[in-house]
Amino acid sequence: MVKKVNLMLILVIFLIPALIGYLNRDMVFSGLSATDGNTYLSFMNQAREGKVLFTNMYTSEEIPYIMFRPTYLVAGWFSFVTKLPNIVVYHLLRLIGIVLFIFFLEKIISLYFKNEKERFITLLICIFASGIGFFFKFLTLFGVKQYGSIDLWVTDANNFLILMSHPHTIFSVAFIVASIYYFLKWNKSFKIKNIIFSALFAFILGFEHLFDVITIYLVIGLFMADQFISQKKIDWKKIKHLMLFVFITALPFIYTYIMFTTFPSFSSWNAQNVLDTPKLLHVIFGYGFMFFSFIAVLWYSIANHKKIKPETKYALYWIISVLILIYSPFIEAHFVWTCNVGTLQTTLDSTG
Repeated sequence: MVKKVNLMLILVIFLIPALIGYLNRDMVFSGLSATDGNTYLSFMNQAREGKVLFTNMYTSEEIPYIMFRPTYLVAGWFSFVTKLPNIVVYHLLRLIGIVLFIFFLEKIISLYFKNEKERFITLLICIFASGIGFFFKFLTLFGVKQYGSIDLWVTDANNFLILMSHPHTIFSVAFIVASIYYFLKWNKSFKIKNIIFSALFAFILGFEHLFDVITIYLVIGLFMADQFISQKKIDWKKIKHLMLFVFITALPFIYTYIMFTTFPSFSSWNAQNVLDTPKLLHVIFGYGFMFFSFIAVLWYSIANHKKIKPETKYALYWIISVLILIYSPFIEAHFVWTCNVGTLQTTLDSTG
């Protein structure tokens, strides 16, 4: 009962901006920000018309029907079957995504904490925590020069902002958490069904945010290398299971490669995605106080490597992987990083 009440309160919090907008009778409000929302609604319309692959109708360029977006494909089908307006289904999908994210977030937290109170506090931190950019912003009121911090200028700088965002973004973080959860379950029990579930969530994620799957690959690579080095041997049975993971998740990589190398319009879009990675100090500010927790846990883990739980090592490798990737020469990177033992999750848009 308590969990249901907590979930309802969280959902209400994320509905407040939309509800205020709808109650304003002086204006017509859709609940969409003036960014890509109309494009996503057009994807839903195309799905209602029977399309499986979409085009971008909000550009003068000739874009073929090649884009596969499972979130809006399902949303369009649901809208067609129920006859509900697209905007209603859009917000309904946001709520479903939030519930899915919180469900798997609680599952992951349960791997770290057994105490109910600790799990609940961690859940709140995961959902509402942010960096310390707001503190620097506050200091500007007293004439102090503002320092840069990614949580002030990245649209999806933390989970709170992500859960206020578009459905596919919310589902992406839910799929990431689900994939991680089943991978950690597999690492404990070594049941093949868990690695398959982990791969399936990463597979769907690959068609929405492929760059997040790249992060998962690197984390798993570092995590398994740590295990094999510690055990001083390679577990070939685990390797076979991981090859199954790679096989299942390979299709989104192949599809994306073909799309961006075959069609000139996508190649030109890709060329525009080259941006500078934020300064390291600004990234640290984006983590906020959780970064110091990460350093403390990392320091303790190095000194007591054999005593550290695999779940904790995975969280540490996640942060390390992101710090590596955002300063690597990728065309585009959009990474979700988890601070400390699953206590903070933030999305960072940047490129190396």
